[in-house]
Amino acid sequence: MLTRYLLLAFLTAITSLTMAAAPGNPTCATNIDGKVICAPPGGQAITDRLGQVVTGAGECATDSLGIVKCADTPGGGAAVNMLGEVVTGKGKCLANQFGKVKCANTPGGGAAIDNLGEIKTGPGECIRDAFGKVMCSSLPNGGAALDQYGTAVCSGGCVAGQ
Repeated sequence: MLTRYLLLAFLTAITSLTMAAAPGNPTCATNIDGKVICAPPGGQAITDRLGQVVTGAGECATDSLGIVKCADTPGGGAAVNMLGEVVTGKGKCLANQFGKVKCANTPGGGAAIDNLGEIKTGPGECIRDAFGKVMCSSLPNGGAALDQYGTAVCSGGCVAGQ
């Protein structure tokens, strides 16, 4: 019983360390010893199940076994597929409702899910408009947002997600 309690306390402590790092894509995280470790620019830092910080050049994700894997490309993406495996890519990665992962094929590329549940990617950030169509910035690392009418507005102009 005591062993189970200690394990639960340990896992709770690790979870709180991970959550305390920062919401979204933290660039720094705190390990079990309280040391703050930061990822390189464009990268991410995550505390793993053992309380150690894993950093990568791009986004990181945790697989079904609790192992952290990070994208090798600065600004690259990571997502977990239906088998619980981490898939990484040069740009943003997303998993659909069936666990199929698709990643943008260019650094700084974006991804979004359309109204049919299909993952669409583009050269820059992607967003789904009011009609469910995915529109992406034509520029790598370019931004995309919706205006007050639900129309996509993108830096460098918008292109349809592929």
